[in-house]
Amino acid sequence: MCDQCVLSDHEDHLVYERYGPKLRPKHKTIEEIQGRHCEGLSVAIETAIRRINQQHDIARERVMKQFSYQKKSLEKWRDNSLEELEYWRAQQESGLKEILTM
Repeated sequence: MCDQCVLSDHEDHLVYERYGPKLRPKHKTIEEIQGRHCEGLSVAIETAIRRINQQHDIARERVMKQFSYQKKSLEKWRDNSLEELEYWRAQQESGLKEILTM
């Protein structure tokens, strides 16, 4: 109760008593709109999260494929370099053996 209600009936409460029931459904409508708005935002956020996860998965897969390709390329380069190193070592060893047999 407000201070004015104690002294007399004033219009603020009379207006509310008369029109209050008509105003209540509007409050429910606003609450429903807010609820639908929140649901809409939830769906939008969930969709955005799904897209982010899909993009993450695609990017991860590409990184892993590129890494695998680069790893194979480096392993091939390493193997070729080691073969070439072995060839030149054998050539030098052969040259030194020739010098010793002279």
